[in-house]
Amino acid sequence: RLGSFWFMPWQQAQLPGTHTDIPEVGWDLYALGATIYVLLTGQLPRATRKCRQTLSEIQSGPERIEHYREAVKNAKLKPIRELNPAVDEELAAIVEACLKGPGYSPYESASEVLADLWRRREKFPVNAIPRSRWYAIKRFVARHRLSVSVAALALVMLISGFSWASHRIFQANQARQALIVEQYERGLSQLEKGEASGLVWLVEACRQSSDPRYRQELQKRLSKQLRIAQPELYKVRTTTAPSPSGTRGIFKPGEERVVIDLTDGSTSPLPAEILSMNFNQKDNLRYRLDGVVLDPANGSGGPATWRLPPFDSVSPVNQNAPLAILVRPDLVLQVKRADNGFRVLDSQERVRFTVEGSSFSPSAPSFSLKGDLAVGWEDGRVELYRRDRDWKPETIANSFVELLCFSPNADRLAGHDGESKVTVWDLQGKTLGEFELGATANEMAFDSSGDLLVCATRDGLVHGFRLSTGKQAWSPAEMEKAALWVFVQPNGQIVTMSDEVIVWTQPEPEEEEPLPLETLARRVGLWTGWVYDDNARVRMLTREEYERL
Repeated sequence: RLGSFWFMPWQQAQLPGTHTDIPEVGWDLYALGATIYVLLTGQLPRATRKCRQTLSEIQSGPERIEHYREAVKNAKLKPIRELNPAVDEELAAIVEACLKGPGYSPYESASEVLADLWRRREKFPVNAIPRSRWYAIKRFVARHRLSVSVAALALVMLISGFSWASHRIFQANQARQALIVEQYERGLSQLEKGEASGLVWLVEACRQSSDPRYRQELQKRLSKQLRIAQPELYKVRTTTAPSPSGTRGIFKPGEERVVIDLTDGSTSPLPAEILSMNFNQKDNLRYRLDGVVLDPANGSGGPATWRLPPFDSVSPVNQNAPLAILVRPDLVLQVKRADNGFRVLDSQERVRFTVEGSSFSPSAPSFSLKGDLAVGWEDGRVELYRRDRDWKPETIANSFVELLCFSPNADRLAGHDGESKVTVWDLQGKTLGEFELGATANEMAFDSSGDLLVCATRDGLVHGFRLSTGKQAWSPAEMEKAALWVFVQPNGQIVTMSDEVIVWTQPEPEEEEPLPLETLARRVGLWTGWVYDDNARVRMLTREEYERL
């Protein structure tokens, strides 16, 4: 938790165990800003000679930290351009914004910093500098020096003669058309990379151009998009992740917690037996919503499975924690680490079978609802331990995997290689499909039929693939924060969660009749959540903004 002096904000400078705050993204952004500050100026941010000398004389660790907190909290940051005039205004503002620290910086994530760096490179106004008409004009001039020069010359020529003015007006129209084409091509480029926010740029191009081809392309692209289900199911901030079925969550809209039905957005009182539970045991809570007691010793209900999420890890002080759990009315199993692999135990702590390797480590143990176990090995094997064959090991594929997922009927197994590829096999090892994600997957889930595989990746996209066709089921949904959880409800709706829950519906057949531009523009916001705001930023709507749309 504790970082390096002069590279961490004052909020981070606390001894371990003295507070309960979780690490914040703002700490990393401050460290990034401090590193760039040193590279640009050769000096440490807010590190006066007197403060550094005092800090070196203090022997007590807690006193040094407290002195550092007060020094950084109260010290003024010396502007970068005073120390190095060669640094441009935008880069200096971005770095200094990172160094404002959590709660004061305009940035909430690294993606926002990258977006501002892109704006600096492309000569757009950056969010780190307060907006003003003069600043917007200055950046516009920097971005279109030639066009501005031509316009100025046209004004001079207008005074000299009407014919010259007409020619310059023609040139201005050409420049405007070039801007429209730039917006259109930028939108298409983003959509080709799976970024739904590209639809916003198509809308902006359509607003400025009467070319019917632009509107046709917008309508065609929009029809293939995964869609937000309804306002009540957009950016729901739940107490826990959704239940295993993806149909329920615990929601606190006011003073009291309630159960929210994630299929239609309705709410109901939280049952007394859940109210009495420890709300720090989030997995136990969300499984109880589906009537499952997630307990390796006293589990009941189901069938249901649990595994350690790929974005989590076993605590070094609790190596005996379960890595995967199966709860069925007739069987409860758990996977625990062993010296050379895993042990699979029943509810009585009896060893049912052992997974061992002489020189290679196993990973990603995952149960099916029927009780089969799949395991990946670091030497590139995928092994299956089938319940109906007394859990004897069978190698069904030679592939390295870091994430495994069974279909609900347990006849298909998906494996992710930890980079960008997903492969689906049947239980005999036949490859049913291979799909490219373009980024590492955080989570995967099948629908009830086992034909649809949904993958949430670390670049904020949600992909869907049909095994029956071997193709994408929809154009990827895009979120500002990558989803850590993904579920497919029995009704086919997709549920994603980062720190908020969004429920999506699958695309419907494209409408044949051309739609008005305003209808298409409104659908872009309603279906994807993305908007081009009044500050010329492309971003996702807040829940309150979405409800007003």
